[in-house]
Amino acid sequence: MKCLILCAGRGSRINEGFADYVPKPLRSYLGQSILGHKIRQLNRASSSISIHDRITEYGIIIDPASEYLYKEALDNDPRHTFIHGNQNGTADNVYLSRDFIGSDNKFLVTSGDVIIGEESLAKIMSSSPVLLGVYRVNDASEGINIVVSGTMELTRVDGQAPKGPGLFDAGIYVLDQSIFPVIPVTEIDPSRKERKLIDSIVGLANSGKRVKVGMVEDFYRHFTYKRDLDS
Repeated sequence: MKCLILCAGRGSRINEGFADYVPKPLRSYLGQSILGHKIRQLNRASSSISIHDRITEYGIIIDPASEYLYKEALDNDPRHTFIHGNQNGTADNVYLSRDFIGSDNKFLVTSGDVIIGEESLAKIMSSSPVLLGVYRVNDASEGINIVVSGTMELTRVDGQAPKGPGLFDAGIYVLDQSIFPVIPVTEIDPSRKERKLIDSIVGLANSGKRVKVGMVEDFYRHFTYKRDLDS
């Protein structure tokens, strides 16, 4: 299985307070880059599951201006293919990966600014597409709540959820070829002025595609601000 890691964002918020600019996934966390931790966790999870679900190659979607930094950080590992992304959103960047994915009918997509525990990764990677990874929050009103059915299938997302427990997008997805026709017709988010992958996945569900929801139940960390780098 091929794995796409979305790293094309500028990471402006996490770089506030630093004298130098470094792409967010390359910022140091516990002595290693966020991306280095992420790939290590993915490799460990991959080694524990069926050979048919293991990761065979990484496609890392990056800002072209930072390619030399990524190559240096990852020691020019030949298993890593760098795909030039843009600032038009996560959905558009997945769409740019079509040549890399080829005809594969199962692939993993994950954000470059999250680290997930190996046990949850293994369960998600072993799932059939389409699957959306989520994690539990105490206050769903602070973000976009993922609303699921009793059989843990996506029904809708709610940007105006009341205070109380909920589920948020964990930045990890098991997808298939059905995502590609949906992306170009996904509406651009008016506040962010970009196409979000979660909106394309909701579009799939609205078209009748079964979208399962998988829980991240062990370690989860999302890096947005400089303080998130503190252990």
